[in-house]
Amino acid sequence: MTGWIVVIPVKGTELAKSRLEVSRETRSALALAFALDTVRAVLAAEQVAEVLVVTASEVVDSAVRALGAGSMRESDAAGLNRSIEQAIAVAERNNPGAPVAVLLGDLPALQPQDLDAALVAAAAHPRAMVADAAGVGTVLLCARDVGTHAVRFGGRSRAAHLAEGYVELAVDVRSGLRRDIDTVEDLTAARALPLGAETRRVLERHAIAGSANPTGASTGSAIPKGASAGSAIPKGATPSS
Repeated sequence: MTGWIVVIPVKGTELAKSRLEVSRETRSALALAFALDTVRAVLAAEQVAEVLVVTASEVVDSAVRALGAGSMRESDAAGLNRSIEQAIAVAERNNPGAPVAVLLGDLPALQPQDLDAALVAAAAHPRAMVADAAGVGTVLLCARDVGTHAVRFGGRSRAAHLAEGYVELAVDVRSGLRRDIDTVEDLTAARALPLGAETRRVLERHAIAGSANPTGASTGSAIPKGASAGSAIPKGATPSS
């Protein structure tokens, strides 16, 4: 199997992260920082052959291309799932036979090794997924055969993707792979993990109520020494010690 093509949807407009209760300026800066940190981590993953960002924002388009990712413009009328489907189709045309994964673009604590572990585990199944930390949404959707993807992001997408037959991978809830950011509470939880450089810079410039630990250093939810937060195994299997 060739390396994974990873599609990353990024809203990137002034409406991005509307549930993040901070000033419009801070919200816009954070949304872009989340996306850039996510893309940079994905580009550094060994299992990834190519990254394709789909966005409606010229700023995001230019910024991710500067990092070395591909980018395509989202149709304003398409909606999230349709835009992802269009990007998957482009990925398939450009890379026939390659497996394709869809990853959320707001994972500023993502580590390349965590994504690598999940993609290795996903390769053992025709289709696989990783849920968000709350166990309600989906952060990663994988298919070895791109034509079998059934994209159901939005709302309770974990249940929707399970109903479509995706195998859920068990990834430690402390992993940055599962820490998408929609609220200040999400951001506070993610800051118990090492955050990407772009997000750290924004947080250093903006005071955010309720969000402690500005350096992103590990706190009480630290991973025990020698443990891997990114280990991914089929759900229900017993992790090795």
